[in-house]
Amino acid sequence: MRITLVHKENIERLTFDLNLSYKKDGQTIEMANLVVCELKQEKINRLNSFYNAMKKQLVRPLRVSKYCLGIMEFYSSKQIKSNRFKKKTLQLKKTLC
Repeated sequence: MRITLVHKENIERLTFDLNLSYKKDGQTIEMANLVVCELKQEKINRLNSFYNAMKKQLVRPLRVSKYCLGIMEFYSSKQIKSNRFKKKTLQLKKTLC
């Protein structure tokens, strides 16, 4: 599910992707504990209320695609170059715990 909020005055939008699930060969992986938030702005504005709320909660930006999240769940480190995702995987696990 995706929720999108659009600012009436500034050229920016905020999307929340919830209840992500991935399917491959009849197997389904669900990530119910994860919400992917993406703030899209024409010009970077650090005064944005969402940005500041996340900063106050010590939630730091993590650049990773939802596609890559699914790939990391379905394939072992022997099948993909896991070093490429290792740092992000550790950050995600730390955030989710």
